[in-house]
Amino acid sequence: MCFDSKFERAIAELTASKIWRSNYDPPLFRLLRKAGVRLRPPHYMHPAVLALVFGIFFAVFWGLIMWGLLWQDFETTNVEKVGVSLVAGLAFGTIMALWTRYAAKRCNLTSWEDL
Repeated sequence: MCFDSKFERAIAELTASKIWRSNYDPPLFRLLRKAGVRLRPPHYMHPAVLALVFGIFFAVFWGLIMWGLLWQDFETTNVEKVGVSLVAGLAFGTIMALWTRYAAKRCNLTSWEDL
């Protein structure tokens, strides 16, 4: 079965569940799909890939915001600032991946392979 038909079935299943649209179709994923990236909905992705996607996004934007608001005045190296951003991204991505897996199991969603 092709990606598009599986994607449509997944969206239909997620719509029928109690999961909010903003959770199963977050803005980051919509932007990536508009850019041509073929991503499964988060609840059907492998947790490691999901943690990587959310973690990189969070690390970049959180790091930029923190540098603009707070870190300019700190006497730390840029390597330390990047390291803190990466750790924060890893933590955020892991938490989001675990939460998404929990929601998928709670709603008894079908696996991607079985759609």
